[in-house]
Amino acid sequence: MKAERNVNEEVLEGRLENVLRPLAPRREFVDTLGHRIESRPPAIVNYLDWRFLLFVLAGVLSMGVTLAVIARKLIALFEVRSESQPQI
Repeated sequence: MKAERNVNEEVLEGRLENVLRPLAPRREFVDTLGHRIESRPPAIVNYLDWRFLLFVLAGVLSMGVTLAVIARKLIALFEVRSESQPQI
């Protein structure tokens, strides 16, 4: 019984060793990945430019001011309408 168990364990270990062996990636895959890591895509390069960041910040602030002005005008418009209606 013990000998049979050792044989089964050895067979299982042999199968696992074949299945779980490390794989070596193709050289062209490694070269392509290395090139992508070393050279940044243009979108990332643009985000690192301080002028571009300043432009984005100015756009966000101007959009916030525009939305605040529109909200104030809408609130004022609805307040005028509610005051002009007769109360029962």
